[in-house]
Amino acid sequence: MVVDKIAAMIPWSEFFTTHMTKEPTETLELVRYRMVQQLLRDATREIERVFTRRDETQARGGLAHVVTLLQTAAAELRQAQPAPVAYAVDEWEAHGRALRRWAEALSAVLYVQRPTAIKQASRGRKVLKLVLVLGVVLVSVVMGEWRRWRSPAGLQVTYFFDCQLQQSAWGGVEMQLARNFRDWPPVWWTRPGGFSSRWRGLLAVPQDDQYTFNTQNCDGLRFYLDGKCVIDNWRDQAWEASGREVRLQLSKGAHPLVVEHYCRTTREGALRVCWRGGGIPENTLLAAPYLRKRP
Repeated sequence: MVVDKIAAMIPWSEFFTTHMTKEPTETLELVRYRMVQQLLRDATREIERVFTRRDETQARGGLAHVVTLLQTAAAELRQAQPAPVAYAVDEWEAHGRALRRWAEALSAVLYVQRPTAIKQASRGRKVLKLVLVLGVVLVSVVMGEWRRWRSPAGLQVTYFFDCQLQQSAWGGVEMQLARNFRDWPPVWWTRPGGFSSRWRGLLAVPQDDQYTFNTQNCDGLRFYLDGKCVIDNWRDQAWEASGREVRLQLSKGAHPLVVEHYCRTTREGALRVCWRGGGIPENTLLAAPYLRKRP
């Protein structure tokens, strides 16, 4: 019998027979006694069903249900008025804790000895979940990049395997003229000899005025506006000593913009372009909506 197997592990059956088959006394009201007795009977029957379960999920659910029944019975005994002296609550709770440990052990055994069909189904569910998660991530990335390419805001960026802007690697879209490549390593960044990039687009000037541009980079940078190189800082240098500034009189409208950058030291590349003028505050990062891929 299943109950005998349980009794071999913990003296649950003996306790159940000794304490819960007696007639109620004045120390425990009849309704509460019958409620606790029914809870314990339900727990015993559920344990018997666990031994016959073929499905791991159902077996785990049955064990969880047993624990819930035992906790409910313990709560009922604690609330008895007057206190149930005739029924050893402390002893009952000790058996309950032992049953909980046994239930956890049985759950582990069921997991190890689960049938091949359940193992295959479990693996299939895990693979399906992984595929779904990867699919959602991939779709999110593709949709995000698609929206960035469709939007007129930002600059088109081409990255190169070398420092001479010759061996193109891949392209992308950036919404601001700033990048710390130490925080964003491309997949090809382990190649020796450094890398370079070219940023193309239009600068949307809000009104006629004199504008000041500040650049900082590691290593070299060239800044073109309306086809003219207005800042030429193309040399190996540290970030701290690379600051350059230029003032230009610009008219309202779109001006062709190109920025070229290279870094010879892997994992040290960075660039930043700020501007002010025309109502734009000082040290404002050059970014969308003033940067546009097309008019």
